Amino acid sequence: MSSLVAVSGYLWLGLGAVLLALEWLFAFETTLWLGVAALFVSPIAFARAPLALQVGAYAVFGFVLWLVAKKSSFFTLRPLREGERLRVNPKELVGRTGVVLIGIDGDKGSGLVSLDGEKWVAKGAGGRKISQGTEVEVVSVRGLKLIVVPKTTVTGSSR
Repeated sequence: MSSLVAVSGYLWLGLGAVLLALEWLFAFETTLWLGVAALFVSPIAFARAPLALQVGAYAVFGFVLWLVAKKSSFFTLRPLREGERLRVNPKELVGRTGVVLIGIDGDKGSGLVSLDGEKWVAKGAGGRKISQGTEVEVVSVRGLKLIVVPKTTVTGSSR
């Protein structure tokens, strides 16, 4: 039994690595916290604490981390509000209007646009310079960067 305690620190590190790898591969969500708990226990094990204390600490750390994650709004999904759509495809943003938060420089090409409360990196179509506060319309998407034009250019009306 003492030989198990002597190597248990490495066993906890290995368990933590395996659980974190599983989380990375499959996104189970629970294995993340159990993996972190195993990593938290490894220093206790390296201090040659009794195996019962290590297992108890693992159970407490794992449960507390899991519980905090479940109760935290940062890690939980919320139901969609009425009329709200789930957007998984940025190309659905084409045709939507937003406001330039950080001016788009024609030479550097990128700025920041707010659409429906979300911030997106944007570039002016044709290398256009678009100033902060301008209402813009999305004409295309390249990767996760929006290509925008001033709203007056799309509608043909002037302000």
